[in-house]
Amino acid sequence: MSFLSYPRLSVSVATELLVSCYNSQEHELAPLGESYMGRGAFSATASRRADDGHLAALREEVVELAKAAGFPTERPLATFDTELPGLLGRRLQMSPAEAGRMEVWNFLTLALLPDVALWRWPSDTKDPTYERILGKPRNVFRRHWWRWRILGPDLPLRLVEDEMQQIVERPTSLGGDPRVARALAHQHLEHLHSRRVVVSGRSRKLVREKLMRESAKRVLRIGRVVALSTLSDEHLADLMREIVDRAALAQAEALTGTIELT
Repeated sequence: MSFLSYPRLSVSVATELLVSCYNSQEHELAPLGESYMGRGAFSATASRRADDGHLAALREEVVELAKAAGFPTERPLATFDTELPGLLGRRLQMSPAEAGRMEVWNFLTLALLPDVALWRWPSDTKDPTYERILGKPRNVFRRHWWRWRILGPDLPLRLVEDEMQQIVERPTSLGGDPRVARALAHQHLEHLHSRRVVVSGRSRKLVREKLMRESAKRVLRIGRVVALSTLSDEHLADLMREIVDRAALAQAEALTGTIELT
């Protein structure tokens, strides 16, 4: 894949623009961001640059997704967050190095999509350093691109928010290696589908958020002594299956129950 470089907006300019957004009406946000488009600067070594047509198409598709989720007048539906990783993965022809630059996300968020960003993550305090809007790791778009990069296009559609956080926001054990992250996610979803907790003869579903939290902790512990990235796909899948098995059993034992196949 041939990567594109994207414009960058310095922290000082992005902060200035964010404060201006706070002092503007909703319908003024998109024109305000557009007025800053020319202040975005490419890297001096950029060989292929995202042109105006590419950026316009990106904005159009994100806005359409947002409209289907309630933008601009309704509270965001969960579909916006679940479908956004795949959209950004398809549209942003971005290298991981580029995606690690705060200034890139400053531009994409505040110059290109300020209205959508502040609809999804409004700030009651009007914080000029707001991490959801400035291009920090928890930025409204940056975190979803990384979810796509780590989990691929399909898994974010099947995982809930807390589950994705447990995986992606553990960079030293899970989020740093897509193979490990995806292996755990697949085993987690398989257990949710195929196993039940039985307490006093009554069957109940595994609590998925608790299952993922416990599994992620176990991966973190074993990752200190096992080089997970060196394992073959088969061995990695077996290890993740064993880890999730133990997490599921711990959940059942806490309820004085057992684990059974469905």
